[in-house]
Amino acid sequence: MKVITVKRGNKDYVYLYTSRRIKGRRNPAVTKRYVGILDPETGLVTPKKVPPETFLAQIHDGEFECKELGNVLIARRVAEALGIPEYLDMTFGEDSKVVYALVLAIAVNPLYSSDYTGYASKYYLDDIIGKGDLTARDIDRALGDFHTRLSSVYSGTRERTERLIFMLGDASGHGGPADAGSYNAQAGAVSGRTMFVVTDSEGDPLFLRSSASGMSMAESVRKAAAHAQATGGTNTFVLGPLPPETMAALAHNGVHFVSGADPMLNDEGVLDGLTRDLADDWTVREHGSKSYHVLETRMGIRRDGDGLRVTVGKDEDAKDDLAVLRASAWFDRDEFGRLLKDMARVTSRRVGVLRSMSPESAREHLTDGSMESRFISVSEGEDGGTVVKVHRKKRRQLALGACIHLLVSDRMSWEEGLRCLEVQRDVIAHSRPIADVVLDRREWSGYSYSFLALAAMMIRIRLERMFEGYGKGHASAEEIFQAASRYTVVNVNGHLYRSRMTKDVESMFEFLGIEVDDGSGRR
Repeated sequence: MKVITVKRGNKDYVYLYTSRRIKGRRNPAVTKRYVGILDPETGLVTPKKVPPETFLAQIHDGEFECKELGNVLIARRVAEALGIPEYLDMTFGEDSKVVYALVLAIAVNPLYSSDYTGYASKYYLDDIIGKGDLTARDIDRALGDFHTRLSSVYSGTRERTERLIFMLGDASGHGGPADAGSYNAQAGAVSGRTMFVVTDSEGDPLFLRSSASGMSMAESVRKAAAHAQATGGTNTFVLGPLPPETMAALAHNGVHFVSGADPMLNDEGVLDGLTRDLADDWTVREHGSKSYHVLETRMGIRRDGDGLRVTVGKDEDAKDDLAVLRASAWFDRDEFGRLLKDMARVTSRRVGVLRSMSPESAREHLTDGSMESRFISVSEGEDGGTVVKVHRKKRRQLALGACIHLLVSDRMSWEEGLRCLEVQRDVIAHSRPIADVVLDRREWSGYSYSFLALAAMMIRIRLERMFEGYGKGHASAEEIFQAASRYTVVNVNGHLYRSRMTKDVESMFEFLGIEVDDGSGRR
């Protein structure tokens, strides 16, 4: 097979020329297949009646091979800014190119990472690995003795002074409020799908750690915190859905933590303590461009039968507490006003319906579990009709409880804790695709997939931060890589051609400072 061009007028038409011998025939059979029109200045081929950006990897007939290029170039640009290639070269030596190619492919699309050799071949990584495709032998050689070659966790290029540990995965088994305000003592067991992501104070990932099988939540988190401190963190804070037992254990072990604790508001004792007993202690504070009502108070954790009980308020008798922690509650006054107004509107309609019923039917109607059933009661009047009473203080408290957010820490103020929770929110949103893959790949732990996923996660998070100033609607790494995937390399019998660049890809490359070569198609 070979590529030939035929000039007609001022245009060069490209054909794929194939000849093969046929038994019984003197001359070979010749097939000439039209490919497209060649631009002699750039080397680009425009397929006939097909928009250039659609000339993608679906063409696999033994004559064409197309690989995605634009998304890999973007991933490389970010990896270079993070210093990842230099670190890999220092750690893996001659095999660093294979590891780098895997990192880039996982960053572009972590969902394909169940098959190393399969998913990596769809991207143009030839100039990195020095050949067309990665093989299982390449990967075995590069990752086979991973643990002996990796001298330390990847710590990036900047000095790290504060580290945050985030728990990702299935939150079941982390514990939560029971109906009676007591917590199951066994709630601290680690879920089989828990992963710890350690970041710096800005949310840049530093390393990953999987939960130890059979280890309690408190012990597993304590070990992760100790690891973070041993690798350079002067202040380490653990963030996640921590049950009270784990909070008490961490406090006793001197591990700093902050936990979003909104589920604790389902405990009426906690909600009553915040909204009734401490109603006069709320203050107005500014955070960013918004104003919030904030309450900071003590929280005690004490034994209650076979479980634990959480108390908030001014109770000075802490001799029975396993731990005394710091709780911060806050709510947006405007949000509270809107919700209270909506509840009043619903109350009016509900009262009208109940008054038209018999007392027995009205009582039955209020067993539907709705919020209104918690602050509306009915009784039989002197005339046998239905009397409906709205408990407005209770309604106000429920509306307030629905707007309140709660965090619990061993020592952090509301401002510090809120900043950490905001970082946690961003890290979880950005890292979830990779986290899900890592958590589902326990059988691949021997290949230290977590390290590859960590570097890929760093690329994705940094990319999204870089694009915050882009202003063209690409909010996630998936959207950025998907748009860039339209820029491809086509291999026609050993000859490489680049597809035409869309305006969107050209704009992204310009934004990131990516320069492409001339029309040779090679990088």
